[in-house]
Amino acid sequence: LHDEIEPLLPAWERVFAADPDATPFVSPGWARAWWSHWAESSWRPWILAVEDAGEVVGLAPLVLRRRGPLRILRVLGEEPGDYWNVLARPDVRGEVVRGVVGELERRRGQWDALVLKRLPHGSRTESAVARSRLTVRSDEPERYPVLELPDTFDRYLASLSSSRRHARRRCEGWRRTSRGRQTSGSSSHTGHLADRGASDRVPPRGGRARPGGHRLGQGRAA
Repeated sequence: LHDEIEPLLPAWERVFAADPDATPFVSPGWARAWWSHWAESSWRPWILAVEDAGEVVGLAPLVLRRRGPLRILRVLGEEPGDYWNVLARPDVRGEVVRGVVGELERRRGQWDALVLKRLPHGSRTESAVARSRLTVRSDEPERYPVLELPDTFDRYLASLSSSRRHARRRCEGWRRTSRGRQTSGSSSHTGHLADRGASDRVPPRGGRARPGGHRLGQGRAA
């Protein structure tokens, strides 16, 4: 168990780089930034590290908070972070998850409630907690829309209606006109408005909609 972030950063970075399922919200960089700007003074890092032959192969970044008399373990980085999960090297993921849950059981005298939010669908962490000796209460997952985009911007444009393609061409025309005016020494105010109008109308290339909050479960010490 570690109650400081900085000493763990080199090992954390190695595990994060080795985990193909890791999201930016379990990265060491996110943890540092989140802790500096979002954590309250009464909170304490509560990070479980799993080692194999002296090498860190997995991490569960949590934070211990207090709510009245209750000691509550929550995800380190949540709000405004999204998906969270136990970090692990792929070849030992099962052992890491079991080790984390076993340590949570062993240390259940140090906390009163464990709240795990934003676990991805099919997470081994969720199933391991459900099989443990901890008393578990699970909430129904919140569902959020996902927007599937084509793999190229040209295909995205082809999928638009004719009116939207026409609107985009108009925006591009305004942008070219405004750039020409700026080059000739005219006011840049028109160019600023045209750029903003174009960005308001053209969505980003590729990607998915932000998953948002995803609460899947809550645990309590037996």
